[in-house]
Amino acid sequence: MSKFYYASALCLLIALGLTLKPLTSIAQTEDFVVDFSDTIRLKKNKKFKGYTVFDSADWKKKVFMAGENHTYLESNSRLWVQNIKYLHKYAGVRNVIMEHGRSSSWLINKYITTGDSQYYHVIKKYMFEEYATAANKLMKFNRKLDSSEMVQVVGIDLERGGYGAIKVLSMLIPEDDVAHDSIDLHIESIVGMAMYQDKKVFNKDREDDEDEIEKIFERILGTNYSLMGTIKPIVDNFAVHEQHYQDFLGENFPLFKEIIIGLRETIRWRNYDASKAVQDYVFREKYMYKRFLQEYGARKGGFYGQFGRCHSSKRKVDGNSCEWYVFKSLAHRIKNSRKFDLDSAVVTMGIMYKREDLYRKEDWADAHSLIEELFDSLDDRRVLLYDLKGDTVLSEYLGEDYDYLFLNSNYPDKEHPYYREDFDYNDYDAEVSGKIVYSHGMYDIDFSSVSAVHSPENHALFDSPLTIFGLAFTTGSPEMNGLTSTTYFGISPTLSAVETDTTGSVTSNLRAFIYKSILTYDLLAGVKFLDVEIGGSVGYSQLTWKVVKENPNAPNPVSSGFVGDRSVAVYRNPAITAGLVGNVDINLGPLTIGGSLMSVYDLSKKDWRIDGEITQQGPQTSFRGFLTSARVGFNFEF
Repeated sequence: MSKFYYASALCLLIALGLTLKPLTSIAQTEDFVVDFSDTIRLKKNKKFKGYTVFDSADWKKKVFMAGENHTYLESNSRLWVQNIKYLHKYAGVRNVIMEHGRSSSWLINKYITTGDSQYYHVIKKYMFEEYATAANKLMKFNRKLDSSEMVQVVGIDLERGGYGAIKVLSMLIPEDDVAHDSIDLHIESIVGMAMYQDKKVFNKDREDDEDEIEKIFERILGTNYSLMGTIKPIVDNFAVHEQHYQDFLGENFPLFKEIIIGLRETIRWRNYDASKAVQDYVFREKYMYKRFLQEYGARKGGFYGQFGRCHSSKRKVDGNSCEWYVFKSLAHRIKNSRKFDLDSAVVTMGIMYKREDLYRKEDWADAHSLIEELFDSLDDRRVLLYDLKGDTVLSEYLGEDYDYLFLNSNYPDKEHPYYREDFDYNDYDAEVSGKIVYSHGMYDIDFSSVSAVHSPENHALFDSPLTIFGLAFTTGSPEMNGLTSTTYFGISPTLSAVETDTTGSVTSNLRAFIYKSILTYDLLAGVKFLDVEIGGSVGYSQLTWKVVKENPNAPNPVSSGFVGDRSVAVYRNPAITAGLVGNVDINLGPLTIGGSLMSVYDLSKKDWRIDGEITQQGPQTSFRGFLTSARVGFNFEF
C-alpha cells in the first residue's frame, strides 16, 4: 500500500476519534458500557427513553429519593415529572413526598387530583412558574388514571414559605360564618394578610406597572406589614382557643391545625437559625423524618421524593454538597428506621450538574476529574442515568450515598440563584439583633478661633483633634432588609487651660457632648461575621466652655473683651448636625470589634451663646469635621 493510503487512513481514524462520543469511561469496569446518546427526554417521553439502566433494577423497593441542586429549577422540575411517571408505571409509586409544608403540597395535590383551576392560579401566583408547569403535567397525567392509581403529593417539610401558609389558611375559612370573639381578631387578620399578599407581594401586574422609585423604597424598607408579626399571634391564639377554631372551621379544621402546627415548629426552627445554632440542621431533618413516618404508615404504594442533595444521601452527611456540617440526613434516617424495616427498601439517586463548582472543592479531589470526564462525553442539555455500581472509582466515593446518578448537562436558571434551600426566607424574622459598642475616637474640629483668645503657650492645647468617648446602641432585623438603626452618645474629656499673671489667673475649661441618630445599610447583610455599613446621621451636639477668673480685673487674653466683668462665665455652642457614616465591624461570636468614620456637617450658627444670647464679640466654632473611632463591644439577639 502507498504511504498516501496509510496517511489517509490515519487521518480518517483521527477524525473519527474527534467526532465520535466515547462509550466508556476509564473509571468503569471492563464489562460496563455507557451509551452517552441514551439520555432522558425532559419533555414528551412516553416510551421512557433514557431509563435503560433501570431495566434490570429491583423494583421491590418502596422509597425512591433523588438529590438535586435547587439552582437548576427548570431541568429539575422536568426530571421530577418524568421520574414520577416512570416510577409510577414500573415501581408502583403513588405518593410524591415534597420539600414543602402541608399548605403548598395541599394546593398542588388538590390541583393534580381535581383539575380545579382555582388551585392552579394560586400555585402559579405564589410559587415558581416551573412548579406550576410541573403541576399541570401531573394533573394531565392523573386524568388518565383511575382514582386509586392517581399520584398524590405529600408535604413533609416545615412551613418555610409563610406567604403560602397564610394563603391556604385563608382558603379554609368560611366566607359568611362569624367566628367566636376569642378568635375573630385572628381569623380576620388571616384573610386580610392574604389579600394584602395578593395585591402587594404577588401581584405581577403591579410589579410591571408600579413606579420605579416605589420599587426601590419597598426593597429597602420592606412591605408595610410583617408576615411573621401576623403569624406568631395566630399560633399563640390557636394554642389557647383550639376548640373555637374547630367549631368555626368544621371539616377544614384538621388541615388548618396541621398548617398551624407546621408554622409553630417553623418558628422553633427559625429561632435556632437566628441564634446560629447547629440544631438548625438537625431539627429540620428530624421533623421531615417524623412526618415521613406518619405518611408512610398511612398510605399504600411506593414513595418518590426529589429533595436537596443533602437530604437524599443514605450515608450520614459529612461533606459532598452539604457544606461543612454533619447530620443524619432524611434518607439515612428512613433507611435506618426502627419503626419500619426499610434498610433494603431505599433507592437514592444523586443529580450531578456539569456547571457546578462543587467538584472543585477539596473533599471531591479524587472524583473531580472523573466526573468532568463523564460530562465531557455528554452533550449539552442532556440528562444521563448512570449506574454507580459499574464505576470502580465513583462507586467507592459515592456508592454509600447513592445507587445511581443523573448527570445533568443543562444550564442553571439565571433567574433562580441558589436560595439556601428555603422559599421566602425573609418571611420569618429572626429575633431583633443588636450591638452595644464602646468607641474611642478623635474629632477633628477647627478650634483656631478659640485658641486665638488664649495666650500663645496654650494654643497647642487646641491644635489637636478632640478626644471623644462614645457609646452606640444598634438594632436591626431581617424585616429591615439590611437597614440598622443606631443611637450614639459621645463626650469629651475636659480641655483645661490656665493663664496667670501678676494680677491673678483665669481657668478655661472646654468639653463636648454629642448625640447622633444614625441609619445605615449593611452591604453584607447575609454575612454574619462581617458588617460593612454606610449611611447617614442627624443629631444634636454642644460645646460648653467655662471660664473662671480669680481676679475680676485680671487682664489675661482670654478675658479681654469677651468674658467681661464676670467672675464665672459659661458659654455654649449648640448645633444641629448631619453627616455621612461608614462602619466596618467584625463579629467574633458575641464580641464585636471594628471602626467608624463620620463626616459631620454643622447646620447651625457658629457663634457662642451665654444665657441663651449670642455673644457679639466672641469666637466662632463649627462642628464640621471628621470623627474617626475604634470600636469594641457585644452583639446579641433578643
